[in-house]
Amino acid sequence: MTEEITAGGPEIGETFGQTEDTKAKTEVPSRYDGIPKTIEDLLSEPPLLPHESEEPFLALFESFMAYAKPENIIEYHLVYTATVCKWEIRRYRFMAVAVTTNQQQAGLTSLFEQTSKAGLGKVAQHLVSVEAAKNAMKCFLDSDYREESYLDFETCGYIPDGQPFLFSLPALATIERLLASAEKRYAVTMKELEKRMASRAAKPALK
Repeated sequence: MTEEITAGGPEIGETFGQTEDTKAKTEVPSRYDGIPKTIEDLLSEPPLLPHESEEPFLALFESFMAYAKPENIIEYHLVYTATVCKWEIRRYRFMAVAVTTNQQQAGLTSLFEQTSKAGLGKVAQHLVSVEAAKNAMKCFLDSDYREESYLDFETCGYIPDGQPFLFSLPALATIERLLASAEKRYAVTMKELEKRMASRAAKPALK
């Protein structure tokens, strides 16, 4: 996977939040009084997926606020854009793990089919597939059976975790492109923001 571009700015310190009941619209905290109305409107409807929590997103925004100390509407929008980009980077990394995990059962089913000693006729192939699916499910319900099956696979020359990864490659390739795009946008945004911060810091020295 692409390494995250380091372009300054804070890191996400909070857990990638999940909530059972994500509100459709966030009530912007009173601590944001004084920020531009357009930014307040954006924060009231943050770009979150249903399983993502608002609080870590707002905390990330606040960390960028503390870092950049925006003074005008352009800088506030740069802070918000940096927040969104950083959140997307974390989201895509989370999804890369999720899609691979979701392929575990399919991967185990495939390995059970490949290591079966049943005949190759059409009827036999169907029975093998049905039995393989049952065995794959049993691996998730019975830890002893899972351990035994993994040892059997390894004896046959297979590494069980490799199969889910193989099945996930098409999705991972797409996620990689999304991740690279988000990291590039983050780097560009932070470069502009830090240029403005440096310009502000240099002004007193010119007096």
